[in-house]
Amino acid sequence: MTNLSKFLPITLLLIALLLSLIDYVSFQKFYHDDAFISLRYVQNFLHGHGLVWNPGERVEGYSNFLWVMLVSLLGIAGIDPVMATKWLGIGSLIAVGCVGWRFCRQQYPDDQITPMLAVLVMLSSLPMIIWSIGGLEPVLFALLLLLSIWQTLSTETVGMRGAVAAGLLFALLSMTRPDGPLYFVCALAWMAVYNRKAMQFAIAAFLLCFGSFLLWRYSYYGDWLPNPAYVKGTVMLSNIWRGLEYLRDYAFSLPYLLPLTLLAIIWLKVQRVWQSRHTLFLMILAAHLGYIVLVGGDHMPAFRFMVPIIPLSALLIADALRPLISSRRRNLGMAALPIIILLLCLQMIFPPALVARAKHEDGAAFLGRIVGEYINATFPKGSLIALNTAGSTPYYAPDHRFIDMLGLNDRTIAKRKDPPKVARWQDVPGHEKGDGKYVLSRKPDYIIAGGAAGYAVTMGWFLTEYELAREPEFSRWYTPEMILIPVRQYEGFELYEESETGEMGFAYYQRKQN
Repeated sequence: MTNLSKFLPITLLLIALLLSLIDYVSFQKFYHDDAFISLRYVQNFLHGHGLVWNPGERVEGYSNFLWVMLVSLLGIAGIDPVMATKWLGIGSLIAVGCVGWRFCRQQYPDDQITPMLAVLVMLSSLPMIIWSIGGLEPVLFALLLLLSIWQTLSTETVGMRGAVAAGLLFALLSMTRPDGPLYFVCALAWMAVYNRKAMQFAIAAFLLCFGSFLLWRYSYYGDWLPNPAYVKGTVMLSNIWRGLEYLRDYAFSLPYLLPLTLLAIIWLKVQRVWQSRHTLFLMILAAHLGYIVLVGGDHMPAFRFMVPIIPLSALLIADALRPLISSRRRNLGMAALPIIILLLCLQMIFPPALVARAKHEDGAAFLGRIVGEYINATFPKGSLIALNTAGSTPYYAPDHRFIDMLGLNDRTIAKRKDPPKVARWQDVPGHEKGDGKYVLSRKPDYIIAGGAAGYAVTMGWFLTEYELAREPEFSRWYTPEMILIPVRQYEGFELYEESETGEMGFAYYQRKQN
């Protein structure tokens, strides 16, 4: 082994750690409002109300059961739920690097460079870093998917034991996000070719674990699917176009992992070093990209939907470079390493707009917290409040009840058929539905239209307020109110248009007394 070969693996690891630390410092303030939806369930669970958004109303408005349970366990141990999500996210990121390294070492026991190259890409990609602290489950999902794939591949060597482990891991994956069964189907198709007997054991283990969870879900919530599936599950031509745009934006964003992954796949084929694991990687990549197109991409920053396949991209890129590094064309392979490192560095200097948005806390989370704390301090306890910001405001106003006008936490709105497309934000995934008549029928004490700080219903941000503005009963029973909330005590208030002056206008509608 040359001196270069001795020192290169540790050099790659140090570079990965350094880039990860720089990325973490740059984006440490990021936290997304949707995370507070899950935390509202955690909050009520810890207070003995059950897994509910409003005490006494059993609606599964989260779609990340395993994540909610893990955060709850840390909450029982006395850890603040917000901090618990960060611990879990960062822990999952570290675990992804460890599992990726161990997986590569198993494939190439005499090679230390390829595993470290894969770890470098995994740990230094901005979406992985950002979403490890963003409050949601993408990095945990990526970890479970990587472990599930590893165990699926192990069926070629350890047989039934690996199949059972794969089935159980895919069950946990499916309890983390609703699209988990999609990847299990890919694994079954792969096993049908390479180990059909193992497939039967994997199915049995999956059905035992995930089937038990589904039975619990139905008995507790009265539904087989999480409520957000009815809000976001509509496949339309406009969704497909937005999904393609989402993939385009990711493909042309540094460090260009999607094009590099496609080049790696082609190179592995051309060099005739394609192996059975690459087939499984390709199947899962294709299924994942197809799923993104069908659902219309994502409105959240930093390419959240791409996080689960970044470890696969890293493994494919490392596999493609290995023949170059270990052959007579070593110089060509070694020249590719600084190019990859340069691309990873440039992503920090020139982040795309969708990533740069994560430099600060999500605006809805920041403003919604201010509104929630104000509501909890001033509105009568137990008030019923209709709003669109279903995360931070309800979380920071635990003494009140809410109506989610976008339907994630409301079964009636979520299951509304063929809602008209008339509002400004209905093209954004997860914001298509609403129901003005239904909200009025609930007679909320307060209505917050539009964004977290509140806007006039006539602005028609979302479907519910568009319909409310056209309901005579609304103008009869509700009067607009506007107050100024001092916000200088909140770090970063100057970063948001609504609060940059040191005071934030909070607009809402109050129901008249009978």
